[in-house]
Amino acid sequence: STRKESSAASDVYKRQTSLLDLPESFWAIQIMALQDQKALNSFVSENELVGVSGAKIGSQGKLFYALLLGVYESRSIAEEAWESRPQSISSLKPYFRGLGSLQTAIRDGANL
Repeated sequence: STRKESSAASDVYKRQTSLLDLPESFWAIQIMALQDQKALNSFVSENELVGVSGAKIGSQGKLFYALLLGVYESRSIAEEAWESRPQSISSLKPYFRGLGSLQTAIRDGANL
């Protein structure tokens, strides 16, 4: 099962390259960011989250793995999307993040 889990995880991170191609004016919903990639992958599996994506980001000189529910054209669309989030993550507090700041963090993470 480890092989299957790691391929699903690598698919999640493959998508981060396309995040750099999107307009800075877009908004992301960041569900969480952990330093432990395995813990993040376990969280995705346990909560049966489908269609989420991830990004390796740098923050204060440390590497984190951010879990994104999605990327949207505006903050208001992102907030609407959060209203219909999966029940399994209904208690979490989202971080509505401008994509420009996320892109900077991805670039910072690439240098760590």
